[in-house]
Amino acid sequence: MQQFIQMAAEQLGASPDVTSDATHGLLSGLREQAGAGSFDSALGAIPGLSDFLAPKEEAGLGGMLGGLLGGKKEEAGGLGGLLGGSSGGFGGLAAAAGGLLGGDADNLGALIGMVSGSGLDAGKIMPLAKMLMTFLKSEAGEDAVSGLLGKVPELAKLLG
Repeated sequence: MQQFIQMAAEQLGASPDVTSDATHGLLSGLREQAGAGSFDSALGAIPGLSDFLAPKEEAGLGGMLGGLLGGKKEEAGGLGGLLGGSSGGFGGLAAAAGGLLGGDADNLGALIGMVSGSGLDAGKIMPLAKMLMTFLKSEAGEDAVSGLLGKVPELAKLLG
């Protein structure tokens, strides 16, 4: 996992810590949405993944959404800057995305919610998510990842 974090951080122009937190949020959110059993059987053999996903303070979808829905924003210029602070909340971002994306706004909102507390700039979320899916497919196989994404069709649709 650390090789992926380093590679993604370099490609995104983000710090390894921010990239790690965002990747943790994406994987934790996917695990929550797809179900722990499905996630673990599809991706459990990836070296270092279980250690990487060990509980962190405010980790996972709940902690990430907590920051978006009114928790403190620790880094300006990230998602907090896009929202104009925490008072805009998740609904404001989803509504703004709705004008551009139509039905995909909720999907984008869910993806943003998974990484909102990481400090990753909003414009780098989709590239990170796509890099992560490519990495997971290379490590666990196309069928395993496709099967897992089949349990979260909204995310699969968004990631193409």
